[in-house]
Amino acid sequence: MSIEVLPLGAGQDVGRSCCVVRMAGRTVMFDCGAHFGFRDARRFPEFGLLSRAGRFSDIIDALVITHFHTDHIGALPYFTEICGYRGPILMTYPTFAIAPIMLEDYVKVNADRPGERPPYNEQHIRDCLRRVTAVDLHQAVVVAPGLSFTFHYAGHVLGAAMVHMSAGHLTAVYTGDFNSSPDRHLGPAQLLLPPPGAAS
Repeated sequence: MSIEVLPLGAGQDVGRSCCVVRMAGRTVMFDCGAHFGFRDARRFPEFGLLSRAGRFSDIIDALVITHFHTDHIGALPYFTEICGYRGPILMTYPTFAIAPIMLEDYVKVNADRPGERPPYNEQHIRDCLRRVTAVDLHQAVVVAPGLSFTFHYAGHVLGAAMVHMSAGHLTAVYTGDFNSSPDRHLGPAQLLLPPPGAAS
């Protein structure tokens, strides 16, 4: 069995972070961010690389958000409310609490640009966040048979997480953004994985 990784954004730059991981017959999207440097379709991940016909809920088994920064969540309401993704969405409780503030600010910034039309509105944000499941750190979350996630402390910002994914007999860790050393208010990242062969 192999693990395939498909970056839809932020492969070579900062912004619109979005990475699709395929393993053991499961497909997971990690982060769904926006790029402030573009005003056209390039501001969002290249969702068309997954499917030109849409139907993303038939392709993606789960969408996992690592933290609340706009380059990691800015495209989320667009992907759910405009593109139609209806599958599971996971993020930590602090990320869930701060996400609406960040997303509403992104809408306002776009609305304030001359001749600019925001890619989604505040109702889209509310509808999107109703689909989210907030999780605790170190809580194993099963979203489908043989597919589970455990979130680990990443430092970086409040609620940021590194995510341990288990699919079938394979596992992978998606770090997102993390700090390996403490700063004034957050400790260093802590990745506590089970020993090989143990249940995740």
